[in-house]
Amino acid sequence: MDIVEGFIAVVIPYVVSICPHANGWGVIVYGGREADADTGIVLKHFARTISEAKGWASGEIGRRFEGEFAMDAPELVWEPLVCGPRNEPESSDLGRK
Repeated sequence: MDIVEGFIAVVIPYVVSICPHANGWGVIVYGGREADADTGIVLKHFARTISEAKGWASGEIGRRFEGEFAMDAPELVWEPLVCGPRNEPESSDLGRK
């Protein structure tokens, strides 16, 4: 099994994970009112570069904070973490949004 490095950001009530995926990066947003009851997933997104993935996630969290809480989102602080193996269902079933 390959263990790869990815990123995570926590902004209550959301968690964003960004992990390597095929030819780019998979972004998953967890938490909030619209989360799937079984997985906790709100959105999945595919990006070609890590900076594109971080930018998309930051923008999405900002829009959600404005809509749900009528306030600007706090700045996302990206922390390194170890993502699971590339063949895990979470990383292999990422859809494009």
